[in-house]
Amino acid sequence: MRHSIEVARPTALVTGALLSLAAILPSGVEAQQPGPEASELELNRMHDESIAVVGSTGRFFDELIVAAAQHGAVADLRTESDPMTFACLSTQAALLEGIGDLEGAVEYSIRAANHARITGDALSAANGYIDAAVLLAQAPERNAQAVNLIDVARMMARSPSLNAEERATVLSRIGGPERVAAAW
Repeated sequence: MRHSIEVARPTALVTGALLSLAAILPSGVEAQQPGPEASELELNRMHDESIAVVGSTGRFFDELIVAAAQHGAVADLRTESDPMTFACLSTQAALLEGIGDLEGAVEYSIRAANHARITGDALSAANGYIDAAVLLAQAPERNAQAVNLIDVARMMARSPSLNAEERATVLSRIGGPERVAAAW
């Protein structure tokens, strides 16, 4: 059975945050956007700088918006071969969830899970799909997509690359310990 996973586009909240970066950032912090040819080292530096914004002004929600806007540009430039891609996409999903951007958080969770699946990391892929499904479950009209993602996570849990403990962890996140035994 082939599972179709759709990804939403970035929302107006993050786009609007890009327009107000200068007003929110503490003095001396420049809003930087990486170029399309940014090196891994430059992306790593910008990743760290975007996360460091959180806690810098005492305006937590505003800082999350700024961090999400800056970090999104970094996450979008990561390549499949970059070892930080999964972490960057997952971090972006968490930042977007923190500012209430459900669509953006789902998008980045799915992108992180897809990246993990492509690179053979079944555990991270399964957890990424579960994370996206949990976000989608908050919107009743998206329950079918959430169920689809849980099915993909269940399929990932059957990967021979997972040990029994990892498999049990994934399955317990899907439906509790009683479903772990029933699945096998």
